[in-house]
Amino acid sequence: MTLITKNEFIKCLVQYCLKSGQKGLPRRQRDKHILLKSASLLFDSYKIYSEAEVNSLLRLWIAAVAIRLEIDHVTLRSELVAEGYLERDDAGFVYTIGLPDMIAVGYDKAVDSINILWAVIELLQTMARNAA
Repeated sequence: MTLITKNEFIKCLVQYCLKSGQKGLPRRQRDKHILLKSASLLFDSYKIYSEAEVNSLLRLWIAAVAIRLEIDHVTLRSELVAEGYLERDDAGFVYTIGLPDMIAVGYDKAVDSINILWAVIELLQTMARNAA
């Protein structure tokens, strides 16, 4: 398995979140995982979250990061759990960040250090400069 690099990660964000207007997550598994990982970067790995807190963070990701991607927070939350980025207790009330070995793809360590909200701001500024 080849690791997803920071450059590949950023390129995918630009394509799907800032340009495409695609409905739902990409079909290509590698791209889908990049978007799920970008949403998971909003979570603190040492915190326990309620469903309301998870929903709030996912709505933030949709509004601030996935600007052009058409997806709702419920679908996104389900995908994050199904793919191992979030773990949910049996009752569905408590969420924690998933374990890396439970995720189907690997990421370069630089990906984990991305502040996803700042990265999108920087990408939007770069796109605006390039368009001018």
